[in-house]
Amino acid sequence: MKMDIPWPGDKDKIFTEGVNNSLQAYLEYAKYFTTDALLAEAFKKSADAILSQIETGRISEHPDVYFFPVNYLYRHAIELYLKHLIQYGIQLNILEEDGKLAGMMGNHELYPLWNKTRIVLEEVWPEGNKNDLKNVERLIQEFHEVDKSGQNFRYTKDKNGNSTTEKLPERVDLKALRETCDGLFRFFDGCDAGLCAAIDAQNEV
Repeated sequence: MKMDIPWPGDKDKIFTEGVNNSLQAYLEYAKYFTTDALLAEAFKKSADAILSQIETGRISEHPDVYFFPVNYLYRHAIELYLKHLIQYGIQLNILEEDGKLAGMMGNHELYPLWNKTRIVLEEVWPEGNKNDLKNVERLIQEFHEVDKSGQNFRYTKDKNGNSTTEKLPERVDLKALRETCDGLFRFFDGCDAGLCAAIDAQNEV
């Protein structure tokens, strides 16, 4: 008896227009409004959605298996947002768009990106709360220490063949992780709004 196995067929395509409007992505419009900040939010919300599915029992597997993709999504969202805020710093003439900065922007290390972002924030808000900056820096440093290169949440071995799991803690409360990332992104959103206003004010001069 022949069995039909749903493997890829002759007419299957990865990217095709469909008829299911609820799952139709209209990318023609996305070309005009997508920014690093919006992508960062999308990666962050994707991680949130996975955790919500686990929390409500709609995903039955143990959370262990989702630790890596969830943290990759959060980490990448943070990276995108830091690069977005750095671009504001360039527009405000706080940061020089030289080769060193270009190299950093083409890399994935969070802590150097945060150091540049902090320069921008302290320049725009010299009287701002230093404790807030310290708290954000500490959280970014946690991600940086566990995954410096952006490889550790994606692969079991790095480019040199070393295990990427050695620096992981023994256990992680994923609900606390989500809540902490919520706080980080509220901070980033506030910075985004303030820096955007600063650019508008600069352009009016």
